[in-house]
Amino acid sequence: MPDTLKHIAIQAALEAGQAIMQVYRSPVEVISKPDGSPVTLADRRANQIILDHLKSTPYPVISEETPQEAFSKRKSWERVWLVDPLDGTREFLSGSGEFTVNIALVENGQPVLGVIFAPVSGKLWSGMNGYGSKHGDGSTYGDGSKQQKAGVSPGSVVIGASRSHQEPKTRDLIEKIAELYGGAEIRAVGSSLKFCEMADGRMNIYPRCTSIYEWDTAAGHAILLAAGGEVYSLEDHKPLIYNKENLQNPPFIAFGSPSDSDQFFAEFPLQVRI
Repeated sequence: MPDTLKHIAIQAALEAGQAIMQVYRSPVEVISKPDGSPVTLADRRANQIILDHLKSTPYPVISEETPQEAFSKRKSWERVWLVDPLDGTREFLSGSGEFTVNIALVENGQPVLGVIFAPVSGKLWSGMNGYGSKHGDGSTYGDGSKQQKAGVSPGSVVIGASRSHQEPKTRDLIEKIAELYGGAEIRAVGSSLKFCEMADGRMNIYPRCTSIYEWDTAAGHAILLAAGGEVYSLEDHKPLIYNKENLQNPPFIAFGSPSDSDQFFAEFPLQVRI
């Protein structure tokens, strides 16, 4: 069953990515949602393709582009798909290419399967609880295994930052983390690609203080977990949970390895404030 679910999610992501690329770099009508975020024809087409694939499974779907069920109904869902059909719409519109298709399966609030596809590069990442993380391109998908990453040494940390959503609180936190680690490289990357870079061992820490929804992080969280990392709330230092009554995440910080998070919370629990 796990392999079947992963295959369904991968096929859904690949086909959604193809639909997105048919719209990319062409004149696009942009509609502003109530929260001010943009949505395009590419978002809607990708969403429908993914929903069509996932309805072959027995689990309900929470998608950014679909009206949400009331929590009174959702709270009984043990397993649920979390979908962002086009993560990084601003990157899509800017032409940077750093946007992704995100599909995750959550079980009892924990991300157990994640698939992220980057349509422009053709790269695909997946992670599944107990099976490790993998990446490759959409046609020759690799068979990588769970990575064991060493902790960072002073001055060698790479901190991920959003390309389109940097604001004062997050910038201040990044500066504070860099100072605590004796210097750092700051790497700005769009969408969920930050989680993918962490799973691949090219990035160590990713903090974010601004509002972001569960469908933005669930797939990346699952992939990072499978690669040996974790994503923690900055409010209580516990791993993020999903299918909450409020589908917004709290401010969070992601780590590429347990040694990084252990060191961070052991040495700096009081210095880093949000």
